[in-house]
This record gives sequence, structure tokens and C-alpha cells, in this order.
Amino acid sequence: NLSTGNSLPSIFEYVNTETGRFSSALNAEQALNFELGTRNKLSNWLRYEVLVFTNTISNAILPQTLDGDQTIFTNRGEIKQEGLEVQVDLNIPCEKLSWLSSLVFSSNYAYLSSRFAGSAEELGFPTNKLIPGVPVHRWNQQISLNVLDRINFRVAHQWFDQIALNDDNSAFTPSYHLVNLYVAYTFELEKIGLSVDLF
Repeated sequence: NLSTGNSLPSIFEYVNTETGRFSSALNAEQALNFELGTRNKLSNWLRYEVLVFTNTISNAILPQTLDGDQTIFTNRGEIKQEGLEVQVDLNIPCEKLSWLSSLVFSSNYAYLSSRFAGSAEELGFPTNKLIPGVPVHRWNQQISLNVLDRINFRVAHQWFDQIALNDDNSAFTPSYHLVNLYVAYTFELEKIGLSVDLF
């Protein structure tokens, strides 16, 4: 897949709310994106998807400091993004277990290198440094069980890599894990045709 796109400036980029300075010459950011991927179903219970991509954002809107203390936005930046995504889904057969209606496992890994490039250096953004606020690695996985068509269990785990906090990448957040647990019971009120979930 080869595609192009653009993103218009926001009102917060047009106007600095602290100084009232107006960035009158802003244009839309432009992007050129190339993706190559494959998805396949290996059996009735296993499927996967793999995707690699590269994205170049030109006319990137970046802040510029004027007169030492006033900040406006300008279209002089460039951002390079390279990434990989892998998704695996398992829908495990449960026909031999009368009490287990379904068992589903999914896992997703994402790699994203998003860096300043080209003319961004003229604005004080070091080239080839990670853009702050974007984790390079992410890994998500989830397992779901349905018991007797009434009880649902779902456990989800997310891992986020460390995240750059500044433009020169001298400070990072620690990586962290996040776990969610969901349990629900379904009541079938057949006389009034209503299904209620308590979760």
C-alpha cells in the first residue's frame, strides 16, 4: 500500500495561548506512507498478520522560539517513522469440553521508531533522536474464556517500553506493565426477552 495524506494545523498551533502570538503562515503537514504486509489463516483456529511500514512527514509543524521567550509553530520540520506490527490470534477449539464455550488468545507486538530528521535540526531538534512521548516497543496480549455461555473471563496484559521525555533523549520514563481483569455473568430474562450482564 502506497498512500499520501495531510494534517491541517490545530487552533493551538495557530495561536500561542500564553503570548497571543499568531502563526499566520502555517500549512498542512504532508505524509508519504508505504506499507507492506501479509495476513493469513493457517487453520480454523490460528491466524496471523505481519506489517512493516515507513512514513515520511514533511512540512511537520514544530515549535520555534522567537525573541528568547515567545513560541510559535512553523512548517520547517521533517519526521521519519519506521515500524513493524505483528498480530497472532488463537481461537482454541472447545468442542470436547462441555463447560467451556470458547477460549480465545491474541497477542500483538508493535515497533515504532519516530525520529526528527532533515530541517528539524535548524529549529533546534536533534536529528535521529526519538520524538518524545512515543514508546518504541509495545506488547499486548489477551485471553478470553466463556464458561457455560454465561460467565466471561478476560485478562489483558500490556507492556510499554520506556518513553523519551525530551528532545535530546537524555531522560526517559521507566517501562511498565498494565494488567486488566474482567469478569461478567449473563442473566437471561426470557419472559421479557432481556439479557443482563453483571460485570
